[in-house]
Order: sequence, then structure tokens, then C-alpha cells
Amino acid sequence: MIIPLNLLGRAALHRKRPATKVSIQVETLEGRALLSKGPGHGVGELKLQAVYGEPVPPDPHPGPIHNIVGNGYAIKSARFYPEYFGPKVAALNVASAIAVAPGDGNLDLNGQVVLPINTSPTDPTQNEYYLWAINRGGAAAPGPIPGRPQIAFDAAVLVAVESTGITAYVKDLTNSSAPVALPSSDFSISGFTLKVSVPLSLLPGTGGATDPSQYRVNFSAWDQNPLFANHHAIASMVPEFRSFRVRDATHGII
Repeated sequence: MIIPLNLLGRAALHRKRPATKVSIQVETLEGRALLSKGPGHGVGELKLQAVYGEPVPPDPHPGPIHNIVGNGYAIKSARFYPEYFGPKVAALNVASAIAVAPGDGNLDLNGQVVLPINTSPTDPTQNEYYLWAINRGGAAAPGPIPGRPQIAFDAAVLVAVESTGITAYVKDLTNSSAPVALPSSDFSISGFTLKVSVPLSLLPGTGGATDPSQYRVNFSAWDQNPLFANHHAIASMVPEFRSFRVRDATHGII
């Protein structure tokens, strides 16, 4: 599993559906149980270079990868992760992300998808999950996602859009503490845009990082709860192969 169940805590979120019956290998990385690549995925054996210098996995893949990555933001031509096994719903196809530390003690996160998010799912099969994977400076490399070794993280901010309601959590992956729920005033969904404001007190620096501008972020969408799912539930991510730096600013996200 990408985010170890024993670290996130079973009671934090509801499970969406029974886990896919897949044979899973688990290895230890810096004390964390992470899903191994597993047989037959073929990612990482060869490398190509895309327009913006991003490494691209060998064929078959959906075509050229176009990423524009800057200080505090990332934009890409929307595409699904090649190892994704779920339905290709436009609301799970991410297109951009922003991460800003405006100087008020919070980290402001923004994510956009291709089409508006259904904020009132009526059935668990319509549940959708949005994850900001955060490297606070000390995340172990390579990261746990097959074919994406540069996406390393040691904290997660999760928005769960479920038939039981919309919730948001912060999880420090360096310890076994339970996820911390965010109040509803700290997150919102409007059309195809998600926004979350996270107190930096919940995201202390690791690996010697003393400032949030030293943090790096990757934004992804999942069709299953990351608490229980493996990497085949990751629908898409931005940037495609790495993370982007948080922007230190005196104003929030526009």
C-alpha cells in the first residue's frame, strides 16, 4: 500500500470498497511498510526524455508528458497514471496544483482536475480521494510509487469525497499517530478546484528543514481510499514524475 495502514489508522476514514484481490509484496523502507513494485509492471527499466526533461516510463504509455513546474505550482497535460486500474473519470484526472506558505502559519494547497467534482456522491462506488503528498525535507528516497521514485513524501493531506460526507485529514507518516481531522472551514471544493489550508504546526520540518519553502508537494487523485488501496488506485498525479517546491509568499492562493 502506498500509505501504510498501520500509520494512518483504521478509524480515520471509511473504506470505499473491498480491496482488489492482488498479491502484494511488502518491503521495509525507513521503518515504513511500502508496497513493492510487484511483478510485471515494467516501469523504470528504460528512460526517455519528454519536452520538459521529465523521465518517462517505457512503452506502452499514453503519449508525451508535458509538465510545467515552477516555484509553488505545477501544470501538466492531463493524463492517467499507466498503472491505474479504475474507471477513467475526468474528476480524477488532475491538471494542476499550487502550494503556498503565505506567512500566516498555514500551508495553502490547491488542486485542479479536468471536470467538476461530484460533491454529493450517492453510492460508495462514486467516492473520490485527493492527496497532497508532502516531503517536509527528510522523506526517504526513492519514493514508494512504482515508476515514480522522485515522488518521496513523509506527510499526507487527504480530502475524501464520500457518500457519507466530505472530510479532510493530515497524517505525519514518520510516526504511528492517528490522522488529524481538519475543520470544514479549512477546506473547500468548488467545481474542479479543491483548496485546503493546513496549520504548519501539523507539518513540522524533517531532515533539517526549517522553513516550508524547503518542502516539496505532489498532488494526486485516487478512486479508492489510500488507507486501504495499492498504487493501482492512483488515477493521476501532478507533476507526473516528481514534486514541486512550496512557494514562500506574503499572500495566499488566488
